[in-house]
Amino acid sequence: MVSLNLLALAAVAAALEVTSPSSNSVWTVGDSQTVTWDSVSTDQSSFNIYLSNMVNYPSTTVLLASDVSTSAGSATIDGSKLTAGDSFTINFTNGTNTEQLYAQSNQFNFYYHHHQRHLHSYHDHDRHCHQRHCYWHFDWRLQHCDLDLDFWRWKGCGWLGRSYKQRDARRNTG
Repeated sequence: MVSLNLLALAAVAAALEVTSPSSNSVWTVGDSQTVTWDSVSTDQSSFNIYLSNMVNYPSTTVLLASDVSTSAGSATIDGSKLTAGDSFTINFTNGTNTEQLYAQSNQFNFYYHHHQRHLHSYHDHDRHCHQRHCYWHFDWRLQHCDLDLDFWRWKGCGWLGRSYKQRDARRNTG
């Protein structure tokens, strides 16, 4: 009886597992992405890949690939199907019964990168500012994110926008 339980536990531990994206992953909207996984010979021969976000309202579930061969070990995802946000997961499901979940990734994030030139990460606020559409850099002294011609204070502080010209004029006058 004990050996049967250990065998069942070993089978569960070695089942289909999403290896990328991981919880530290940040995907960029518009770019193709690669999903990778580990499998064993007893796993299903194929599955569907869904992008899911059940944390935010309304919830999101998008089919990214269908009838993916388990033995392939990876799949390239079309970046045009992605939208920016936090707390997404990749779900591997049964092809005919999508409620049957084979594997799920850790939560990860998507960000825009349009016109992005550089990123200086001095504080955790940088990841929140990175969700905007323009290039920017984080300025610790001013505690805001510089975006193109406007700067914004975002997340917990509300939105605040002024042009660089207005900000620089204030600095030069005293």
